[in-house]
Amino acid sequence: MPRRYNTRDAKDAVPGDIFWLSPRPTGPGGPQTNSGIRDIFDHPVLVLSIHTAEHIACVLILSSLNGKSINEYSRVASIRASHLPIYPAPAHPDSGKVLFLDNGLRLDRDTNVKLKTRYLLPLSLINFRYCDHRTQQKYTLQSVSLNIVLDAVDSGQPAKYLAGIGDSLKKSMPLPSKSIPSPPDSMRPAKYPAGIGDSLEKSMPLPSKSIPSPPDSMRPTYTTLVFLSFFIVMAYWIAHAKA
Repeated sequence: MPRRYNTRDAKDAVPGDIFWLSPRPTGPGGPQTNSGIRDIFDHPVLVLSIHTAEHIACVLILSSLNGKSINEYSRVASIRASHLPIYPAPAHPDSGKVLFLDNGLRLDRDTNVKLKTRYLLPLSLINFRYCDHRTQQKYTLQSVSLNIVLDAVDSGQPAKYLAGIGDSLKKSMPLPSKSIPSPPDSMRPAKYPAGIGDSLEKSMPLPSKSIPSPPDSMRPTYTTLVFLSFFIVMAYWIAHAKA
């Protein structure tokens, strides 16, 4: 996947951004890699959270799966469930889900988010200038797509990390809150007492506004009714008398 660059840095990053992870550091003085974390370098990453005070980012790795679709990559349901495709990659073969980027942007090849493991990495290893070479816009998941990722990530699993970044950062970092607000109260299911039947467990419609009664001035009085009755009887008698 070609790398595109502009002048952005960590302060411009927000959850949902996609950047490029530098090649694996080598030589003395640099961060040392733990076993099981060495194959993530020189890949795009999806930012879940940025912790600027600690100079750490929590990310997921993106992969082209060697040019294969999720369906071709594995027949194991649990492995397939640990990947989410980014459009224009084919939708997930089991869930039908697919993620979308803001502004109609597309990555250079079919790409999938690997959901199984989060990684805590120094900001210095992330190239925040990675962007679309045509528009110079950064790649960012739409808010709905980011929420799909956050729902799918196993937050109970501790994040993996690079050696030497501090014991306080070896714990699982909190995931960002969802970016879509909660629905208003009028759209939430009504609460009900237990045991009233399944048919009433669904959301009940809100009552329509009651129609007010007409004012007294518009209601017929007793005198008016007597007068109308007399008029009708007289009209009937006159009509028959002429006949």
